[in-house]
Amino acid sequence: FTLSAYSNTSCAVTTSVVAMLESHDHGQVVSGITAIRGWAFDVRAGSRINTIELLVDGKSYGTIPCCAQRRDVQGAFPAFPADNTLHSGWGTTFNWGILPSGVHTIRVKVHSVAGGPPHTETRTVVVVKPGEFEFLERFDLSTAMVSLAGEELIVRGVRVRDRTTLQEKTIETRFRWSSRSQSFELVGAVTVAHRSSFRSFVASLLPAFPSGVLETPAVPAAQAAAGIIALIESPQAGQVVSGIDVIRGWAFPETREARPEEIQLLLDGQPMSTIPCCAERRDVAAVFPQYPNALQSGWGVAFNYGLLPSGLHTISVRVRDSLGTVHMLERRVEVVRPGGFEFLDRFDLSAATVYRDGEDIVIQGVWVRDQSSRQEKNIDVRVRWLPSSQSLGIVSATG
Repeated sequence: FTLSAYSNTSCAVTTSVVAMLESHDHGQVVSGITAIRGWAFDVRAGSRINTIELLVDGKSYGTIPCCAQRRDVQGAFPAFPADNTLHSGWGTTFNWGILPSGVHTIRVKVHSVAGGPPHTETRTVVVVKPGEFEFLERFDLSTAMVSLAGEELIVRGVRVRDRTTLQEKTIETRFRWSSRSQSFELVGAVTVAHRSSFRSFVASLLPAFPSGVLETPAVPAAQAAAGIIALIESPQAGQVVSGIDVIRGWAFPETREARPEEIQLLLDGQPMSTIPCCAERRDVAAVFPQYPNALQSGWGVAFNYGLLPSGLHTISVRVRDSLGTVHMLERRVEVVRPGGFEFLDRFDLSAATVYRDGEDIVIQGVWVRDQSSRQEKNIDVRVRWLPSSQSLGIVSATG
């Protein structure tokens, strides 16, 4: 399955590796929980990518899972070994809230099993943190005011609360549609009032994890089979999904000698792709200290929900370990496709109007265009704050 229209115009080539970091442009504004993703392959038959390391501002944040199937990459590079180009996708999820607001440098180092100097891909990004908080457990619109300014959605008077410190602030935010993620992205946040400043006794006992921690694992929700403990973190059960988002979670064998052999994504019971595994998850390891395998347990893959028809669908993840143990995870989700289109290359707010409806924001009169068919429609969309991605997500689209 394809995330978006394929482009290899900016891919980089070393003597043995062709690679691209495709999730970010230089200078891109980032916020919330998103995917750092791309692809890489060795041009030599019989050689493959060994490890991909993520660094932010020169500090290592562990290895990135590789190598998922990318048929679009295989089709774009027919001159190179087909197995190498097919199994080239890599990606990991990252919570930008763990970094200070401002400019940061992300770098991935791609190592081949053939050895030699690693191939590097580098991007500079600008982190925006609403309230300067790491992870919001509250994004309250009950007294907020919304407006449109050109192509930006302005939301004033949002009350936010940090999950760890329980601090509260009132902020003003700016969102802009992103074709890359097919969703609204936060591009600006300013604090206008401090509502409280205290730390609960329970919060003060929570450890600080010096990595790209996403959220504290929901232990009661973890699903265990004989020999495997696992959880789908996103999407949540019953969640409305739209655009390009990350299907992510963690899984590990209970037996020390075992390791995850394959994690496979299925949609409505049909196998789709393997999912890269296993990224470092220190938060999972802290919750399960008795299991050595818990540290290298993170998995995730970016997926364009626009490829699916609108309506209810079942997302399944099949985990198989090296001892042959198999464990299935499932989530039912509702897919919303703005305009009924697969991928939008236009999301025009110039003639739209907006109002708040409880905790939802309704935007009427949006012109959208499908990238493939060039068909256009005028639609109304309803957006809502999604804790799992720390962003605004479309929950309905009509017209």
